Amino acid sequence: FNATLVRVTFESRRIHLGDECLRVYFRFLQNAESVFSLPGDESEPLVVVTTLITSARLREGNFTHIVVDEAAQATEPESVAPLALAGAQTVLVLAGDCIQTAPPVLSSLARGGKLQRSLFRRLYKSAPES
Repeated sequence: FNATLVRVTFESRRIHLGDECLRVYFRFLQNAESVFSLPGDESEPLVVVTTLITSARLREGNFTHIVVDEAAQATEPESVAPLALAGAQTVLVLAGDCIQTAPPVLSSLARGGKLQRSLFRRLYKSAPES
């Protein structure tokens, strides 16, 4: 499997990059209004790695798969950002452990709206026993 790997993050994180050999994969967003447009050539597979929040800065593309790791640790609004990039044929994978601690939510207003529950947990609870 040959694919181009791209790690999208904000310019302010440049100082936290670590290993020099990984830097070739990074694409930096300058500020919160910046967007990352996927390369136009769809003939070569592209793997985009980013955080849930930064995924909101991606332009729509032809995503065949979207994988959200540690989905049980993310609030429902955080999980929606990458899911909004899905097309009709996109495979969605939420990976996590529903027994883990709920996502941290400091606002009592948000907790009152049950935003401390992850989308992963809500879907798990609504699924029939198997």
